[in-house]
Amino acid sequence: MPWQVLIGNVAAVALVISVWMHLHYKFYRLSKVQAELGFGLMMGLGAVLSMLLSVEVDSGYYLDLRSTLLAVSAVYGGPLAVL
Repeated sequence: MPWQVLIGNVAAVALVISVWMHLHYKFYRLSKVQAELGFGLMMGLGAVLSMLLSVEVDSGYYLDLRSTLLAVSAVYGGPLAVL
C-alpha cells in the first residue's frame, strides 16, 4: 500500500514539471525575474502537493519528493525561484 502512494507522489511531481514545460513558452513576454518567480511558484506548489502525498514509513517518519522539486528549482530557476 505505501508503494502505491509513493508512485502517486512520483506521478504528481512529473505532472507539475510537465505542466510547467508545456506552459513556460507562453510566458515569453515576462521579464527574467517574473519567469523565475513563476517557476518557483510552480515548483513550490509541486512541493506542497508532494507533502500532501507523503508516505509514513515508520512511526513519525514520512517520505516524499519535495527535495527533488527544490533541487530542480535551484538548478534551473536560480536563487529567486528557490526563495
